[in-house]
Amino acid sequence: MKITEGRDATLQMIQQYQKSEAARDVNGKGALQGPPVPEEKVDISSRAKEYGQIKRIVDGSPEVREERIQELQRRIDNGVYRIPAEDVLKKMVGENLLDLFA
Repeated sequence: MKITEGRDATLQMIQQYQKSEAARDVNGKGALQGPPVPEEKVDISSRAKEYGQIKRIVDGSPEVREERIQELQRRIDNGVYRIPAEDVLKKMVGENLLDLFA
């Protein structure tokens, strides 16, 4: 194994770049005389684009709804915040069922 192997690759890339620069048209148009340099291309699926869009929307939305919190706090402080026992039961049973199947 050569220790300078990576360095040789870098040197070759620099030399290739210099050759392509030298092959450019003298009149400044910049037309390449040699073979074109390959370009890298990335294709993103439509689903990935959707995920990216959703992430931007979520990142842009506020994490805490202050007005909702203040309203609930006011109702709790005034003693008028009531949750029906049936709603509590449904939530408890629903969470337990989810735990069973998770």
